Amino acid sequence: MVRLSSEFLATLLLGTRLARGENRNGGKTATKYIVMTEKGVNPETVTETIARHADLLPLGVPGRYEPIDCGDIFRGLVVKSPITAQEIKAIDGVVHAWPAQPLYRDTASCCTSGDAACNCYSERREKKPTHDLTGVTKIHKNSNYGLGTKIAIIDSGIDYTRLDLGGCFGPQCKVVGGRDLVGQSWDPENEHEKPKVPGAEPLSFFSLGTQAASIAAGRHIWMHDIGVAPSADLLAYKVFAENGTTTSEEVVIQAFCDAYKDGASVILSPNIASTSKLEPSHLGESAWGTVANLLTYNGVAVVLGAGDKGTKSFFANSRSGAEGFGILSVAAINMTWNDDKLKPRPAAFTSWGSMKDLLLKPDIGAPGVDIGIEQYDRGFSLPSGTAMAAPYVAGIAALYHSQLGGKHLAPSSWAMDFAARVISSGQNVHWGPDDALAPPFLVGTGLVDAYKVLTSKTLLAFEPFALLDEEHFQPNWTFTIINQNPEKVKYRFSHEAHAGVELHALESGEPRPIDDKLNVHLPSSKHIKGGEKAQFTITFEPPKHDHGKFLYGGKIWIKGDEAGELCIPYGGVSH
Repeated sequence: MVRLSSEFLATLLLGTRLARGENRNGGKTATKYIVMTEKGVNPETVTETIARHADLLPLGVPGRYEPIDCGDIFRGLVVKSPITAQEIKAIDGVVHAWPAQPLYRDTASCCTSGDAACNCYSERREKKPTHDLTGVTKIHKNSNYGLGTKIAIIDSGIDYTRLDLGGCFGPQCKVVGGRDLVGQSWDPENEHEKPKVPGAEPLSFFSLGTQAASIAAGRHIWMHDIGVAPSADLLAYKVFAENGTTTSEEVVIQAFCDAYKDGASVILSPNIASTSKLEPSHLGESAWGTVANLLTYNGVAVVLGAGDKGTKSFFANSRSGAEGFGILSVAAINMTWNDDKLKPRPAAFTSWGSMKDLLLKPDIGAPGVDIGIEQYDRGFSLPSGTAMAAPYVAGIAALYHSQLGGKHLAPSSWAMDFAARVISSGQNVHWGPDDALAPPFLVGTGLVDAYKVLTSKTLLAFEPFALLDEEHFQPNWTFTIINQNPEKVKYRFSHEAHAGVELHALESGEPRPIDDKLNVHLPSSKHIKGGEKAQFTITFEPPKHDHGKFLYGGKIWIKGDEAGELCIPYGGVSH
């Protein structure tokens, strides 16, 4: 007869109890936690302590856990326990603990041209190709197509059998790597019957990941068009089952970490969102956002779609992965017209910001309506969504990284610099029947200008000016201008107010632009020598108004003589 050790039986018992949400200490339901540990800490020691706190296991027996392998960026594990996150954080060697969030596929509220909900025009554009309006054409004319970079797509896999995506998978192909983290039939809500079955190849014939790959780096995405960075390599990480709509935070984190270890220059998560009440309000309140920030600070650009909830919620943009400055949240801009008098406008489905602590999101906008994509049956469709806009910015990130020399030559700070360049490049977008300027809480600074991102010799070091609400109003902000021109440049400053919007109108689904009166004290003009930098302070006064509770915002413009112009967004809530 086979004898099982008491340690094995205890560990098996722990797993059974936690799977049923049981324990010996009050019958509390077990919660799944993502735990960040200090360097050198043994995860078994941590799980043993967690188990002892819950009175589940005897001393000296570790509990069950799953490691998170993120190289030198993040040391962590996933564990189920009935004790609280605060109790776990109090354990020696634990840096932080978060309840793991369920995540789901986000989808656009419309997908066809002419649909009023999409804010579409009746005719497709013909005179102005998208790449012309965003400056990508100029970059291509300089023979920069993203060579030497890797874009990792975290979604539902890629159909790499398509010719525009290389036709194969492996080191000699366009899709050079990646993996399937979950399998074909995984159900995160019923893992006992449908567990994860990871695979080597992230193939999917019906995935949004394929569309994202085509926009970011495809060779033929609409008639004779090419993707933003067609010479970039691709990595694919499948975090949804083939027909699944949900995934889990720890799986997405592991995919981000795998992409980092596989040498990704850019990580793109086009349409993963959270329905959890645990959504973060500021940096550090989600494990996914924390990992994304750490990757950004270590030289990987992270780009996310802003979401497709339209006016359903002011906080619809509160995506856990988009916490903090440096992680780019991308709104969808409608550019489907053939009348030169018309201007880019926000897609009606694009989610309003901000984060729940009024951090300014989204950051920027990109084309996201009627994007021509080759389908799995080799036909074409015109999908819409911020999941179409985010890959566009990811492609621009690859162009910028390629210009710097790629992974081996670009400094680790490049991703943070790129985020600042993207935000400060925004072109104004019009909104409403009177062509008011769209507010930052809807489109960030506006339509991305890729040419300005790559060629500007002025760099701004800043965080978007989140003025918060009247009770917590933040009036004073500093920013730095770095003059990378060889000669001296005189910089001037101006204030541009964008449309405000009453919150009750936004919540009712009928937002209307309103005027706001905001006094801004700008710094004086100043010369900065070539290769030098200078710091400036700007002061805001709370807006004076006759409205109810409303959002307001705009831009501070920095204009250099013969050095172009850049902008920094501001925004707040008044009541």
